[in-house]
Amino acid sequence: MESAARCQHNGGRGILNSRKPSLLQSIYGRFHVVVLITAASVGAAWWFSGIMEPMYRSQARFFLPEINSGFSLSGEAVNIPSGPRLPTGITETQDSLLGILRSSEFRLQIAAQFADHTSEDFERRVDIQVDKFNMVVVTVWDTAPSTAAEIANAYVRRIRDRLRDSSRNEASRAAGLLENSVASKREELKLAETERLDFLAGRATTGMDSEYLAIASRVSTSQAALDNALALDASVDERVLHLRTKLGDRPEEFRQASFVRTPNPRLDDFRLRLAAAEAELATLKLEARQGWPEFDKQVVRVEGLRQQLNAEEASVEASATFQQDALRDSWLKQLTDLELERERLSAEVEQRQIALAEAKAEWDGLPDVVAKLAEHDRTLGRIQVSLDDLIMRANEAALEAEHDPGFIEQVEVASASLTPDWPDLTLNLAAGALLGLLMGLFVAAALGRTSTWQEQAPW
Repeated sequence: MESAARCQHNGGRGILNSRKPSLLQSIYGRFHVVVLITAASVGAAWWFSGIMEPMYRSQARFFLPEINSGFSLSGEAVNIPSGPRLPTGITETQDSLLGILRSSEFRLQIAAQFADHTSEDFERRVDIQVDKFNMVVVTVWDTAPSTAAEIANAYVRRIRDRLRDSSRNEASRAAGLLENSVASKREELKLAETERLDFLAGRATTGMDSEYLAIASRVSTSQAALDNALALDASVDERVLHLRTKLGDRPEEFRQASFVRTPNPRLDDFRLRLAAAEAELATLKLEARQGWPEFDKQVVRVEGLRQQLNAEEASVEASATFQQDALRDSWLKQLTDLELERERLSAEVEQRQIALAEAKAEWDGLPDVVAKLAEHDRTLGRIQVSLDDLIMRANEAALEAEHDPGFIEQVEVASASLTPDWPDLTLNLAAGALLGLLMGLFVAAALGRTSTWQEQAPW
């Protein structure tokens, strides 16, 4: 009977074991445990939220304009805005900017402005992203709301100053290089001007206008002087020929200056001889007839004596004084002077011809001079244009070194937040409730499973 009772008892337990409760039944049977654990978890979340140090969030937004402002001294097209300044959408530019903002060197520069913060603090508490509007968003968390705003604004100021200083340094370096180029180009211009002045000084002129006038004047003056010398030489030749003709007409070197006249003694002789001849002719007329040869001879003799008597002057020079011919001497002196003048004129004509030939040679060589001077002028013009361009570029670089390029446009200035961003009590309570609920469910399920194991144990 005792064994039958034990079998009956075991059989009843087997029946109980065959009715094992489900997991939902186990949790439902221990719902109070779930409620208690959830409440404890929510209380713990509330308590931890209360003891956690609050964190405040501040945000600053800025962007890189797609079109940067610029200026130029050479034209107004660059100085006039071509469109609105909108954020750039170039990915490479945005990534490069994010790389600078996230670099440790940049964080050290920001940390130097805040004594109670380190670079590691900024690495954990600063987030920098590009939003869907292509704006760079700097988000800062800090226990002090004003400090968070200052840090966010410091990031914007620092990146703006860095890009501006980089641009100005580059412009200053370019301005220095351009100033050196300007000084070098000015020396080159000065050397070219000196060469041009030396070229003009070598020709004793100040320019081609005066050169043309000077050479033309020399040609005309030399031609006029040569024509005058030739005319004078021809006049001298004519006067020499005239004097020689006159000297030929007065060959005697001495001329009678004065004389004394006396009755001609030959008249009486001719008269006596004529009288004797006429007496003899008269005798022949008595003695002979005409046509006799002696009679004809005597007639011819008488006629000859009469002619000689008629040819004799009544008086003759008793004495005379002779001296050099003054007029002839004057002509000789004039002739000598003219010969000297002709020699002088011949030499002058030769010199005038040489001067005229030289002047004409210079006139013919003017095209080469003009070409050489034009080459100097072209060189000066080219250097001057280059110098003007360098000066303008140097001035633009100097202005650019003082100009704010405006690479950063800040659209939102960070301000101190009135409410902390962390801890979020609602979120923490919700998380605590969810965590407690899960833990309660797990504990209730575990208790139900443990109870089932105990009931099914053979002891």
